[in-house]
Amino acid sequence: MRRTLLVALLAAALLRPMAAVAGAAEDDAYGAFEFFCIENIYKLEKFRDLLPPVGFVAVPADQAGPFLNGHAGSAWMGKTANTRLVLAESEDKACTLIAPDVDAAAEVALFRKTAVSKEIHTERNGSQVDHMFAVTQRDPDGGPDIRVMAMVRYSTLASVTGITMTALPASEFPGHEVEWPTLPSD
Repeated sequence: MRRTLLVALLAAALLRPMAAVAGAAEDDAYGAFEFFCIENIYKLEKFRDLLPPVGFVAVPADQAGPFLNGHAGSAWMGKTANTRLVLAESEDKACTLIAPDVDAAAEVALFRKTAVSKEIHTERNGSQVDHMFAVTQRDPDGGPDIRVMAMVRYSTLASVTGITMTALPASEFPGHEVEWPTLPSD
């Protein structure tokens, strides 16, 4: 019963309607990023058992390195009806979602429109573009508001498609002056 409920919650996160600025692949990628890497950034370990029932397959440890940015951790591959996804969790507390089939501009627009966020930095390094956001979101379990730094990375080269979104919990930025967005009151 509990597993069925968790699968239903994940399906709802992946299927919830998003802003009209993006297509189905972008909606799926953002929904998965929001569910795993924002809403559950402090609880990622509990979802390892949830991933296989919704079609995610663990990437063998000796092949997970490219998804973990040089850190130890775990990665899973999966797909929705609209896109392929890679979810990676590293020991440095980063949660990354890679979506190779999405339109980068539409995904960034969706992120700007949907997330309660403040874009704090954009950096261009050759063809690579990184957008940094301070994100605040309500804890779906009623705990304190969730705060993460989110990076949205893509390439401007036509031959390189997709997007990488990474979240780090606010606790990883002690002493940094970050102006966190505030949530509207209910």
